[in-house]
Amino acid sequence: MCGIAGWVNFDGEPVQKAKLEAMSALQSHRGPDGEAIWLEKGVALAHKRLAIIDINGGSQPMESADGRYVVTYNGELYNYRELKKELGGYPFKTSSDTEVLLASYARWGADCLSRFNGIFAFAVWDRAEKKLFMARDHYGVKPIYYSIGNGRLLFASEMKAILGVDQKLKEFDVESLNTMLTYRYSPAPSTLFKKIKKLRPGHYLILKGSELEEKRYFIGDNSGADAGTVSDAEKLLDAAVSRQLVSDVPVGILLSGGLDSTLLATLAAKRYGGSLTAFTVGFKGDHSFDELKYAADTAKLLGINHEKIEIDHLDFLSALEDVVWHMEEPVATSSSVPLYLLCREIGKSHKVVLSGQGVDELFGGYFRHRAEKLSGALRPLFGSRLLGMLASSVKGFSGLKRAFYALGERDDTARFLKTFSVFNSYMRDGILADAFPDDMSAIEYYASDIKGRDSLSKMLWVEMRTSLPDDLLLYTDKVSMAHSVEVRVPYLDINFACFVEQLSSDKKVRGFNGKVFFREMAKRKVPAEVINRKKLGFETPAGDWFRSELSKDFVEIVCDKGALTRNIFKDGAVEAMVKKHRQGRDDYSRHLFMLISLELWAKRFGVTV
Repeated sequence: MCGIAGWVNFDGEPVQKAKLEAMSALQSHRGPDGEAIWLEKGVALAHKRLAIIDINGGSQPMESADGRYVVTYNGELYNYRELKKELGGYPFKTSSDTEVLLASYARWGADCLSRFNGIFAFAVWDRAEKKLFMARDHYGVKPIYYSIGNGRLLFASEMKAILGVDQKLKEFDVESLNTMLTYRYSPAPSTLFKKIKKLRPGHYLILKGSELEEKRYFIGDNSGADAGTVSDAEKLLDAAVSRQLVSDVPVGILLSGGLDSTLLATLAAKRYGGSLTAFTVGFKGDHSFDELKYAADTAKLLGINHEKIEIDHLDFLSALEDVVWHMEEPVATSSSVPLYLLCREIGKSHKVVLSGQGVDELFGGYFRHRAEKLSGALRPLFGSRLLGMLASSVKGFSGLKRAFYALGERDDTARFLKTFSVFNSYMRDGILADAFPDDMSAIEYYASDIKGRDSLSKMLWVEMRTSLPDDLLLYTDKVSMAHSVEVRVPYLDINFACFVEQLSSDKKVRGFNGKVFFREMAKRKVPAEVINRKKLGFETPAGDWFRSELSKDFVEIVCDKGALTRNIFKDGAVEAMVKKHRQGRDDYSRHLFMLISLELWAKRFGVTV
């Protein structure tokens, strides 16, 4: 796992090495084990390496055997050994997956992407055709950003590297802010910087001359064939875990003690043995969502090592600005902060950990999924007006409130948007100085893939390609790589995930029970007390801290007269929200965290809003 960067001048003007070095240096945390730059007339590629496979032989940027292609690559190809056999005759010089990826592109071109099982973002320069090829993995585990203009294209693993080249690229996009407040993240290809874009998952870009073309290479199995059994799924998941344990450095696991991570730990421990180390973060004090005890019990049961850290409000506050710096955009998910602190600890001993992310989006694990399954029956019985009244009676941001608010909407796309929204349209109209209509383009882009399947299948499909890569996976990548830690996600193995996506929603959600198929899988491996344990989720006490220990600190950030973001919001709107939250009249934990991170982001990146 690494940090990549590149620069192409359309007129062939040489790229200054010092500028590319400065650009790459801003991503040093992503690759402390090696660095290199490759230069040719008008083109430059840079690489910061986190050495995991073939530690001594996988340096980049790497040239193909014939010298035609040059690659800078961030990621892991889990099936590189199988591909290497298929590429018989290629004169390999290393044991790295990087050379296999490069040889695959040299042999098959863009079609190589359909053969890859892994997580990746990479760029290949074709010296013969003077063409740049960039790609992002199927479900968007690894990010890549780009900016085109002023006679050049810049790209990097992180936006700060691009911004380091040209301060004018910091131009703020207020329409993207409206979208971000709606979704709680910036859906690809947009970012809050008007001139910087994020490549969509399952897509690639080709730059020829000054023309940039985007193409989609991955759709997934949207057939709804509903083929296969629980036993089939078990075999696919076991194979995925086996592949993702391949490493020349120690592998650990993020363990919450919940069902998702426990099943993963069970499979990993079976293959990796007692040397596997589990890592957990908890919170000092009495908090109902602290899972340290569950995680410790699970680790003991499996006979694996267990390391934990506990944080309090001061740890949270001290890390927040650094989290915003590494995230590069405001974030609505406060769990990014404890994960950042946990990865700092992990980085002292491990470069690789497994994570259970993706299960809820694949199998229907959230309240909104159960609500969507029931929505067809509820709308005729209650009507949108009554459901709206039910929503208004529920406090704050909870999934229950959003579900009731959305259920009355008959249009699938509009209903999904309301379900996801942090700041719904009424709230945005109430706080933003400039109003914009709902932006449903990200949902519409992927929802059009699904024809003839029910609305829950469509919802899960959209989430797998929007909120998962552009929110949960993105913040996981950023806060882990801040400490040179690679997070692997076996549940998003391409073979396993495609199998699950073609299953009918009836197998996933029944009545008020979610993840039914997954639980059937897990109960063959995991003790009953874990199967039946209430889902806590990776939450934080941030809402409580905003009312108590950190109340003064956060009020000063968002309500200060000198706040950079004050001209975005209507007078008194944020103060009213803060007052309601502090008095316990409503729960605006996620809203306030988002506004706090927005203000800290604007200050840290020097953005004029």
